[in-house]
Amino acid sequence: MKKLIASLFLSCLSAVSLAAGGNVPLLDFESNLKDEAGLQRGAQVFMNYCMGCHSMKYMRYERLSTDLGVPADLVEQNLILDGSKIGSLMTNSAPESLQKKWFGAAPPDLTLVSRARGDAWLYSYLKGFYTDPGRPYGYNNLVFKDVGMPNVLVNLQGDQTCEPGFAKAANGGVKRDTITYEPIENPNDPCGRTAHVDGTGTLSPEEFDQVVTDLTNFLIYAGEPTKLYDRTFLGMELNKREVIGVYCLFFLVFFGVFAVLLNREYWKDVH
Repeated sequence: MKKLIASLFLSCLSAVSLAAGGNVPLLDFESNLKDEAGLQRGAQVFMNYCMGCHSMKYMRYERLSTDLGVPADLVEQNLILDGSKIGSLMTNSAPESLQKKWFGAAPPDLTLVSRARGDAWLYSYLKGFYTDPGRPYGYNNLVFKDVGMPNVLVNLQGDQTCEPGFAKAANGGVKRDTITYEPIENPNDPCGRTAHVDGTGTLSPEEFDQVVTDLTNFLIYAGEPTKLYDRTFLGMELNKREVIGVYCLFFLVFFGVFAVLLNREYWKDVH
């Protein structure tokens, strides 16, 4: 029993660490699910670069088509690459046994990755790959050390090198030289940031950042489609789950009035 309790306790700690992202340098990220065109681009990037190994088994192509305003025929022609029907779940056709043989472990399903890891973690992870000759695929990740996933976006991003991190100032910012005002490197943090190698990659750093932003927003949407903005109510922009919440509150108020009147009717003759 003690071993069972200890095991459950350690599992809970692991889950908290997973959700928080651990002690890793995360980049600032603010999601934007109002940009329908960006979500469409993110879906395209996911299908072209992620779906070959990962799945999204809690999402259907038809739901994606409806929510993101993509005609069903375009989804069937350009996003469904394995002959699935528009109403099918977005599963991967590669056998899990072969994926374990290829990568050492089967690539995880990505439907809920943003909810498990966090938005900033996901954004930082996608931008955190750097060259590491010691790794099987030649790349490592600043956020997820020794990750088994190859850098699938390297042709877009280009190569990055691992550079020392910056020392922290007393106010929590970056410590700078008092004369040159240049950031001071932290010798105790040999790999605290990445630096882009000029002349590599088909996209500029700004263009690649937009690609990662679109992909991250799409994965956030996939984890909870009701986050999509639905309508304006009393001057407030509400997403789908908030609209449902407003309807539920109105129903409870409406029902509560009749419940009070009925209760009064039942007890009126009781002294």
